[in-house]
Amino acid sequence: MPLTTGENLGPYRIMEKLGQGGMATVYKAYQASLDRYVAIKVLHPDLTEDPTFTARFQREARLVAKLDHPNIVPVYDFAEHNGYPYIVMKFIEGETLKARLRRTPLTSEEITRIVEAVGSALAYAHQEGVLHRDIKPSNVLLGKDGRIYLADFGLARIAQSGASTLSTDAILGTPQYISPEQAVGKSDLDERTDIYSFGVMLYELVVGQVPFNADTPFSIIYDHIYAPLPLPRSLNPSLTESVERVLLKALAKERADRYATVSEMVAAFQSAWGTSEASMKVGDEKLTAESTPAAEAERGEARPGLERAAQGAKEAASGKIPKARPIVWMFILGGAALAVCCVFAGAALLPGVFSWVMPAFQQPSPTQTMTPSFTFCSGEQTWLTRGYFPKQEIEHCWKQEHYITDVTYSNGEWTLVMTKPVEFTAQVYFVEPEFPQTKIREYWDQGYDITSVSYANGEWVVVLSAGAGFTNQIYFSGASFPDADIQKYWDEGYSITSAGYGSAGWYIVMSKGSVLKNQVYFTEAAFPESRIRNYWNSDYYITSVAYGNGIWAVVMSTGPSFSNQYYYKKESFPEGGIKEDWEDDFFITTLTYGDSLWIVVMSKP
Repeated sequence: MPLTTGENLGPYRIMEKLGQGGMATVYKAYQASLDRYVAIKVLHPDLTEDPTFTARFQREARLVAKLDHPNIVPVYDFAEHNGYPYIVMKFIEGETLKARLRRTPLTSEEITRIVEAVGSALAYAHQEGVLHRDIKPSNVLLGKDGRIYLADFGLARIAQSGASTLSTDAILGTPQYISPEQAVGKSDLDERTDIYSFGVMLYELVVGQVPFNADTPFSIIYDHIYAPLPLPRSLNPSLTESVERVLLKALAKERADRYATVSEMVAAFQSAWGTSEASMKVGDEKLTAESTPAAEAERGEARPGLERAAQGAKEAASGKIPKARPIVWMFILGGAALAVCCVFAGAALLPGVFSWVMPAFQQPSPTQTMTPSFTFCSGEQTWLTRGYFPKQEIEHCWKQEHYITDVTYSNGEWTLVMTKPVEFTAQVYFVEPEFPQTKIREYWDQGYDITSVSYANGEWVVVLSAGAGFTNQIYFSGASFPDADIQKYWDEGYSITSAGYGSAGWYIVMSKGSVLKNQVYFTEAAFPESRIRNYWNSDYYITSVAYGNGIWAVVMSTGPSFSNQYYYKKESFPEGGIKEDWEDDFFITTLTYGDSLWIVVMSKP
């Protein structure tokens, strides 16, 4: 149910839309009678089509609303508006623990406070007969007032016998933090399921990474069920043996071998951690526009004459393309999970609004092997990596209304990004040794536009799409980067929309009618990180990256409908990071490989 600013929802006046998850849209609202701001979550209409969902929603909302603890996000109210259920929560400014971990490692004192707060909240909930079932850093909220909250009790069920509504044909949770018994679809869950997930989060805090991570959710869940736990001290030698022993017990495969209560686990950790001098490992660095201060780099100068002057450099892009609701990976969210979370102002929103719902694992017999069967291009974005150009896979994705948004080649493999944008209506591509000029003209006449250009393995790959929204388009080439041509077409209202290097020449595609406004580009031997930071601070975003002839070409623009952006610069493709970023509603918007480095740009609408 779309709500507009200023609209009233019962006694609540909508102030702004904060974010959208797999099950609901969340708004900031003002409650005049109590002079306070609240967060309101309105369920998506497709969920209300299930005649039993509203009853489950009300039951779970009542359950969570009864929880009264200083470390649990309060639920104030729940009701319906025109048939749409919604829930009202406390509005808290701050950030998630997940966002905090991305910046710097936690101090010993911070770890102690987080473990105490989360442990206290869980112990209380368990006493009230409520399980959380989805403990993870994105559900731990760090308020600006120093308070720590456990959020998203949407997966909570009454733990007493006969009151659970967990289906036996679905499992709920997040793969990296799911317990073995959840993974195999057991319905008789108890407090020790939360202890396992809490143990995974604790492992991540003190070791520096989760114990199991892999290319697919299936592989991660399989490891939780069957793979031995990677010994914490083998990954972080500064940990003491006593801390490692706490983690080993909390993460035992068999429930009977774990701590009996959360309080027992927290006490054991506090005793072990009090004598520990462990240092935390820093994870992969990610440079982000959101967190880079203006003083971080000197003001970068664009090459003379190459920064286009225009009015409204900071205007919002017109014609913003609405993003479809996230469908996490290959799995469709079921209606049984009401995600009750606290929403932050100014933070990355809704990382924990929804959870994974997957077919339950069947434990294989000794004569069976567990072979995953899943389809790609069923979520919002997928990347494909193949040792051949994946024509059949592209055909499959097109049938799912996913379109090619980027192509690159490295170390003998093609990598394609397939996205489900609403603007494209049809697409073609050409893979040829020579730039396909004649075919491009033919498709221009049919209303197609070039949306991607790359050169690899001796062939040009040119993708043309219908519905891109351009009113005109040109391309040109040159042995060196064509500065004069770019300046000329900038002056005529064109924007750079794609760039590639191959066959000893640069090919630049410029389009009229795009949402891009001001533009600047850099061509440097080293990736221009300081200049990127500088232009991020001026509301420019990376819109194209290419490498050729020993130089990086980076185009930055105002006008794209992004709220945040960062990039990876790594020697290997950052699979694990991208998967986590998808959960936070970031998408791959450009990628390339050059100079033995992957550059993958992630942007948030």
